[in-house]
Amino acid sequence: MPEKRIAPLTLPTTTPNLHDSQLLDRFIAWSEAKVQVAVDGKISVQAAAKRLGTLMYAKEIQKKRLKLETEIDPLTKLPNYKGAQNILDRLISSKKSFGVIIADIDRFKALNYTYGHDLMNDLLVQTGIVFNAVLYHGREKEEDDIVTRLDKEKQPQDVATRKHGEHGDEFLIFLPSCTNEASLQIVCQKLLNAFNESPFFVDDGKTIIEVPLTISIGARGYRNGEDRTSFLNEISLLGTRRAKDEGRNRCIVLPKKPRVRTSRNKPKSTI
Repeated sequence: MPEKRIAPLTLPTTTPNLHDSQLLDRFIAWSEAKVQVAVDGKISVQAAAKRLGTLMYAKEIQKKRLKLETEIDPLTKLPNYKGAQNILDRLISSKKSFGVIIADIDRFKALNYTYGHDLMNDLLVQTGIVFNAVLYHGREKEEDDIVTRLDKEKQPQDVATRKHGEHGDEFLIFLPSCTNEASLQIVCQKLLNAFNESPFFVDDGKTIIEVPLTISIGARGYRNGEDRTSFLNEISLLGTRRAKDEGRNRCIVLPKKPRVRTSRNKPKSTI
């Protein structure tokens, strides 16, 4: 029985873009059609196995895409709260030190009241772009630095970083290469400078309005073995909140907790 002809589909040479749902859906349909031909056409076992493998590969990509969609903020395309928690889990599991920045948009509630929810969404998108621009270009593209958005409307009530904000969104930034106060201070200052120098705009349909936007920042390095909730609470309360209380548009970098001595690393008594 002759093999049924399948409409040609140009596929990428690498894994399909997980954000391109249309291409991935076509990839799935193409793979399923190929497998159906293998069943109907009674082709060789080898060919059938190859096509089944293609379908399994496509399904795996689809599963990754669906998982990714649950961890990405649809507005800014940054990792959301769930994605941030998974990133934090991986960093803690690595048993290495890393830096964390919690940045909060200043006077978010007042801005939201003035410009409205939709226009504030435009500003949030621009905010995410500025964060990434500083990390990827201002620091010679540190590939592991990650910006995430903590949407306060979608976080559980017991999340530490939600309790002390100005009724707005916080951005949680992971910096695996910045573990000490000096390096964190440099990055925080670059972020502050970028927000003070970058133009932010909203378009209400009648005119384009430039909006002055600043952030308050708290930062600290994580030491292996720390309690994660206490760590994030400390940055949010003693760093970000304090920066706002002291006038906003500033950063406070907290010292890393000293290593706790145990009986194993205590110096031996000479007595």
